Amino acid sequence: MEKYKMYIGGEWVDSVSGEMREVLYPSTQEALWEVPDGVEEDVDRAVEAALKAWEPWAMLRLTRRIHYLRAALELLEDKKEKMVEIMVKEGGHPISLARWFFEGALGRLRATIEAAPGFYGETIPSTTGRFSCTIKQPIGVVGAIVPWNAPLTQAINKIAPALVTGNTMVLKPSMETPISALELAKVFEAVELPKGVFNVVTGSGLVVGKRIVENPKVSKISFTGDTATGRDIAERAGRTLKKLTLELGGSDPLIVCEDANIDWATDAAVYGRFYHQGQICISSKRIILLERIAEEFKEKMLEKTRRLKIGDPMDPKTQIGPLINKQQTEKVHQQVKGSINMGAKLLCGGRYEKLVYEPTILGECTMEMPCCREECFGPVAPLITVPDFDTAIEIANDTIHGLSGGIFTQDLSKAMKAITRIQSGSIHVNECSLHIDPFAPFGGVKASGMGKELGGHYAFEEYTNTKWVTINIEQASYPFLLLGHRT
Repeated sequence: MEKYKMYIGGEWVDSVSGEMREVLYPSTQEALWEVPDGVEEDVDRAVEAALKAWEPWAMLRLTRRIHYLRAALELLEDKKEKMVEIMVKEGGHPISLARWFFEGALGRLRATIEAAPGFYGETIPSTTGRFSCTIKQPIGVVGAIVPWNAPLTQAINKIAPALVTGNTMVLKPSMETPISALELAKVFEAVELPKGVFNVVTGSGLVVGKRIVENPKVSKISFTGDTATGRDIAERAGRTLKKLTLELGGSDPLIVCEDANIDWATDAAVYGRFYHQGQICISSKRIILLERIAEEFKEKMLEKTRRLKIGDPMDPKTQIGPLINKQQTEKVHQQVKGSINMGAKLLCGGRYEKLVYEPTILGECTMEMPCCREECFGPVAPLITVPDFDTAIEIANDTIHGLSGGIFTQDLSKAMKAITRIQSGSIHVNECSLHIDPFAPFGGVKASGMGKELGGHYAFEEYTNTKWVTINIEQASYPFLLLGHRT
């Protein structure tokens, strides 16, 4: 079993507690690695290292910061096969999906590098004759907390814009999937990133994550995870008025109208719901069908779902692998059983072996059922049939979440109504909700969070403060000073 250490201040260190935790391969439940089980003192050490490194890093020329990120990108490309294998074995990703995730992560890093030179302040008209402008300044130490479902991608989403804009970082990966983050630290060490700029502390959210949020020397928190944890982080971060980016849960709708191309729509639905076993925040978690096409859609989706290959994640042909752990598998099954007890019809699936949950379709669903009311983080597709388009929009918005959404229609009027009326951070026409692009801003509304990731300057704004600057060119006059001389 391979043992890792934490990366703090450019050094590989054990936790002050001396405790270790195993990391399991979801497919076999075999313990493959051990990592330190960090405590508050480890976080404080990392924050102090990041704070010490911050000013020199912030003062470094942008071209030099880009140099380090580009060197990391090139080294990651060389380590592709090792990183892909780690993603399979720590997260249960089917290997073909892990390769897509890896390329996506590199694409996001590459897009950040390309966008960075175009992010700067602006000149402002002045009513007083002064030269007036804004400058963008880094915030300071960023605490980044990433989930288990796409650990490398989520880490890059935060690391790239934070570092390129001059911040330093303390990263806490999920204890389910910490290895890719520690391998990232090896990459930054190899390219000689200045010590303290990037730090990784492994440990539980209740200990390490909580301390990162509450440490007063951390100026910004970027968190991706479930809504309940996001609320708790917002409350704790608010006590020290930290800047926040929260990318939280989703219950993303996919509306299929009467005029939709059903072959296309069912392809998108199967992809949007079952990709990575449905363990993605923007998976199409509620499929809303207009009555006239509901039966045809159901039959075609069933046919395509039954063809999905379940198997060994290391097999390139495998499409469905294991869920992340036993607790998640049991939670998904309880949501399925609870929905069936409330009247949902089991059309396929509904069973699991070890951590592999069969792709499941439930018919005749309503918003009161757990598979619709709650975020279901597994391969379960609830079908909701509605009589008309307005009802479809109402159902789409009948959730605390608002992350992404999709609609299939050839009717421009319906497309525009969906775009303007669906309450979400993104909406995609003739596409499922599972769509993302590194050049576009990503984030949610309502209980799906606040702030943006990706999209160049949209993300850079989250990691900088805007400072207003004026310069007097000529000596100013101050009428106030003359008030006492009036007779």
